[in-house]
Amino acid sequence: MELQEWRNKFASRILQRGENYYYDGAVRAMKWDGKTIAATVSGTETYKVKIAVANGAVGEMSCTCPYADEDNCKHMAAVLFAASDDDFPGEDDEIKAPAMPIEEAVQSLSASDAKILLLRGAEKHSDIADWILAKVTGGVNNEQVRQWLKQISGLSREYSDRYGYIEYDNASGYADEMVTLINEKVPLLLDAGQPMDAFALTCKACEEVSRVDIDDSNGETGQVCEECAERWREILPRMSLAQRHKMFDWMEAHYNRLDAADSSIDDFLFGAESPFQEPEFLERKLEFLDGQIEKAGESGYRLESCVMRRLDVMRRLSASREETERFMEKHYNLPAVRRRLIEEALRDERFDDAIELLRQSKEMDAKYPGLVSEYSDKLIGIFQTLDRPKKLREELLYQMENVTQRDLGYVSLLKGMTPPEEWPELRDKLLSMPKLSWVSGELMEQEGLYRRLLDSVLQSGSLLTLDKFFKTLTREYPDETRKFYVACLRSGMERASNRNEYADCVKRLKKLEEIDGGKEAAAGLVAEWRTAYPRRRAMLDELKKRGF
Repeated sequence: MELQEWRNKFASRILQRGENYYYDGAVRAMKWDGKTIAATVSGTETYKVKIAVANGAVGEMSCTCPYADEDNCKHMAAVLFAASDDDFPGEDDEIKAPAMPIEEAVQSLSASDAKILLLRGAEKHSDIADWILAKVTGGVNNEQVRQWLKQISGLSREYSDRYGYIEYDNASGYADEMVTLINEKVPLLLDAGQPMDAFALTCKACEEVSRVDIDDSNGETGQVCEECAERWREILPRMSLAQRHKMFDWMEAHYNRLDAADSSIDDFLFGAESPFQEPEFLERKLEFLDGQIEKAGESGYRLESCVMRRLDVMRRLSASREETERFMEKHYNLPAVRRRLIEEALRDERFDDAIELLRQSKEMDAKYPGLVSEYSDKLIGIFQTLDRPKKLREELLYQMENVTQRDLGYVSLLKGMTPPEEWPELRDKLLSMPKLSWVSGELMEQEGLYRRLLDSVLQSGSLLTLDKFFKTLTREYPDETRKFYVACLRSGMERASNRNEYADCVKRLKKLEEIDGGKEAAAGLVAEWRTAYPRRRAMLDELKKRGF
């Protein structure tokens, strides 16, 4: 097929990898329906690629690999290399019926032909050769394993620059090849009954991506380690008990030491779906976590995480209530521990216990606004449930003084509990509170305090603030809001220095025209700007585009 220039759609490294995939025979089942090229490409998995072509021009492309979400991938490039082959039909060629399914074709081969094709495949593809040798010899020899371990280190050197750094453009290709290597070799080793060698390969990959200096802005090193963790779940059931303990030893030794693999190891050991659930491994986890807690010191995220992990392990071991309570009391200063105690109290409807825990937590975590807000929200909910209006009112007032309000929900609740004759005084008090500054305008509008609202907007000097209350203020005070709008636009255009800023000022002229007398005011500003800034071609162009 004759295709117009398409190589510039790919980064050079991606283009190179795509060409290698093409020559390696990774492109399969290519079809052409007169509008779209469809194919599968063998990589980490079998990916599906679709490419639109019209009059020789390459259009929209898609691939099911994860990297295609960000940019054009090597699988797309591989398909385009294959489509450029003279053997692939052009747009004017007759579209032929699909060939025989590959499964049927393989079954039709004679034994001698199949052996010849396998030999050719093995000569071109090392993974096929490895698979054949493993099947014939019943295993993978030590030298092969050593070569695969060297390949992992070799990938880091291949993708690094002269200073040993893997640039952003090369990071995804590096991670992709690392994952491909793991996914090709681990199944061979497992089929050969060599789970420890399979585990060693994944360990090497985790260590390598943690060691290498790389710009992995898109999380490439984490992707490699997550893939290794998926393989660990396949490897573990094939291991003897002694081998499983060796796997646990490695994870203990590398916990907190491999930055890239940190979360993968943590989740594999302690996550909800951790495979190490037998009592002897749960006991090992307790011992290990005790050491981590001791190292973590008095506070910090790591301490809190380890304490909560330990509580989960204790639950799985059916630790006694007394033992659990002693442990939680020892770490009562940690917010996460108290939050769990609060959840348990609420679940069991021990509301008085929950209230006391929340009250203490507000004091202990006073420097953390997010936690204070959470505790206060829960107290409000409890007092509503228990119908304790006095306590509810106290907590609502506490909210107003200590928690930034993002809406009028609690203000309206407080108003509903306040006698009408007392509300104006309380409302004025609320409007003076810094924590209500975010919603003070909405409160003034809701309460009909329009003059006070206008004064607040004028004082802000912001058209964005005026826009929030535009309909109300232009109805109640059209002259003052129009003058304010004109003054803001005049000073805004005076400060403007680029097309975007000009466009913003011109766009707001339409808003100005919605106010009584605004059309005349807008026309006056346009005349003023044409006279004052005759050399601002971008400004004049924006005025013209908006019909001024």
